[in-house]
Order: sequence, then C-alpha cells, then structure tokens
Amino acid sequence: MGDEIKTVIGQRDFDLVYLLKDSLASASLKRLTGFNHEEHERAKLAGLIARHMSVLKECWIDSKLFKSLEDQRIENERLAEAAARLAEEIPELNQEDNPDADILMIDYPEDGEPSSDKGKAALVEEQAPLVEEQAPLVVDQLQIFQEALREQQE
Repeated sequence: MGDEIKTVIGQRDFDLVYLLKDSLASASLKRLTGFNHEEHERAKLAGLIARHMSVLKECWIDSKLFKSLEDQRIENERLAEAAARLAEEIPELNQEDNPDADILMIDYPEDGEPSSDKGKAALVEEQAPLVEEQAPLVVDQLQIFQEALREQQE
C-alpha cells in the first residue's frame, strides 16, 4: 500500500515538474506577436495549482505521520498494561511455586504415634511440575512484552 501511495505521489510530482517546465519554456520563447494574456493566466494558474498540490501533499504526510504516532502511542499503552498485568501475575505464580505454603499440615498425634503422611507427598509432586511448566511461559511473555515496549519507545 505504501509503495502504491509513493508512486501516485511521485507521478503527481513529475506531472507538476513537467507542467512547470513547459510553462517556463513557453514563457522564454521569443514571440513575433504581442503579449498573450491567456498564456500568462494559464502559467499563473499552473503555479498556483502546483503550490496547492505541494501544500496538500505536506498536509497528507503530516496526517499520516500523526496517525502513525497516535497508533504507536496506543500500542505502547497496551503493551504497558499487558506488562503490568504480567508483573502482577508473577508473584501469584511464585506463590504457587512454594508448595509448602499451599499444604496445611496438622499433626494430631494419637497415643504418641506420629500421624500418617500418606497422600501429602503426592500432592507436592503433582503441583511442582505444573508450576515449573508455567513459570517459563510467563517469564517469556513478560520478556516479549518488555522488548516490544522498548522497540516502540525507540
């Protein structure tokens, strides 16, 4: 799309240059007749049109630049919000990494005998792989968001 726009703008510029060149060439010709007001008016209108076209082109470029800067600002805000959400989720995952905090162990000795630890080790073993699998993914996502944010800011 950008290349098409550049070619259209470039073609208009060439048309204006040729128009100005022809106007200057016709103005520099020596005449056998008197001054031609019609040619003078055409050359003046061509100059005005060329000036207006260049002003419109500059406005169009400024508009495109403003739009791209606005899009970049919105993308930066979105990335910052996503990074903040991930930063909030990391402590939660770190809490999940600590399986001892999730297990409530109450010791009720019966007649001096220690309570059975049956089932407690299995719970710890099941949670550890899940947390270990999730932690790298979240860290990778956070790094991706931070890199994208840095690129947008540059």
